Amino acid sequence: MRLLVPDVARGLALLGIAMANAPTAWFTDDVDERADFFGGAHSGLDDATVLATAVTTHVRGLPMFSTLLGFGIGLIMMSLWKRQYPAQRARTVVMKRYAFLALFGAIHCIFIFHGDIMFLYGICGVAFGLLFMLKNSTLLAIAYTGLAIGSTGGIILSSFSSLVEDSSQLVSAEGLGVDSQNYGILVLYNGGFFLLQLLALPLFVFQLMPLMIIGFVWARRGVLANPDEHRRELGIWATIAAVVAVGVGVPWGLAALDVLPPTVEAVTLTLNQSLGLLTGPGILAGLALLLNRRQKAVWAGAAVPIWLAVPAALGKRSMSGYLFQSFAFAVLAYGFFLGLDLDAFGMAAYAFGVWLASLGLAWALEVAGKPGPFEWVHRRLAYGRTGTPQP
Repeated sequence: MRLLVPDVARGLALLGIAMANAPTAWFTDDVDERADFFGGAHSGLDDATVLATAVTTHVRGLPMFSTLLGFGIGLIMMSLWKRQYPAQRARTVVMKRYAFLALFGAIHCIFIFHGDIMFLYGICGVAFGLLFMLKNSTLLAIAYTGLAIGSTGGIILSSFSSLVEDSSQLVSAEGLGVDSQNYGILVLYNGGFFLLQLLALPLFVFQLMPLMIIGFVWARRGVLANPDEHRRELGIWATIAAVVAVGVGVPWGLAALDVLPPTVEAVTLTLNQSLGLLTGPGILAGLALLLNRRQKAVWAGAAVPIWLAVPAALGKRSMSGYLFQSFAFAVLAYGFFLGLDLDAFGMAAYAFGVWLASLGLAWALEVAGKPGPFEWVHRRLAYGRTGTPQP
């Protein structure tokens, strides 16, 4: 029986991704306004949204998904090992699977959404094919060293950001998207952005690979399957996530709302971009601890409660859910469709509505016993007609 935690986590992470992408990549404009990074704040509801999303949303879903990506690779490798696949054949299976994910991401990035993450995940998955034979201790040494370097670099950069004369230039979401009334211009813009992604690949791989490694090792060691045996480790990670989310997110949100000086906003945004990566394993660890009793009950024969079954259904179809977000947001945000002009609360409300719609569609597929359409295509391309790896 499948673990609840990974599927539920993926389903919930899609909400965080929608909430984060709405102000920073979809509903962008050329207006410099209060709490601009978060979409603009002109009401009490906007203010509450800014503070809440600073803590819970930005650089939260992405690192958790990265950790889960590594966890998924670990499960695939263990399955292949149990079926006595040779190491080279197992490497080929994984690299082919994630090469197709990268292809999906490139198409998505150029023709729909410049903020695509699947291409980077796919490249990281291909690169992971070179690492999976290493010992857990070696892998964790690589991961922790990478996170330490990244966190230290973020702290150093944040000290420099406080010296920038106009700190609003560091925290604005302007220029991250394209205000286009023409699809052809959009594709040209997205294509240029994709080329920049290619140039920045080493940096992105350096950022995401440590999280993937942690997830991979957790799959090998059964950390999420046996939280009781790994309670101390999970508790440490959950605490780290809470400290970063609150310790960085609260002053960031308050500074964006002009409660704290503008330099605080620049510093905390920079810190959040680096230290926020630490929340990925931590959020996953917290969910594992919270759902431990429910998982045991399910393994003992109890039914999965609907409040977990529905987000889990979306988590099983996370690629389709992610791409559904893009289609829905394209209609809402692009000028050649509705081109809505919203503030922080409105963006969050629409993001939540898009997520709810994806939940409903995923649950309908779950009831019908059908996979997500893009998952089906991906497996068919990666594994052939059978949809499963063949010896």
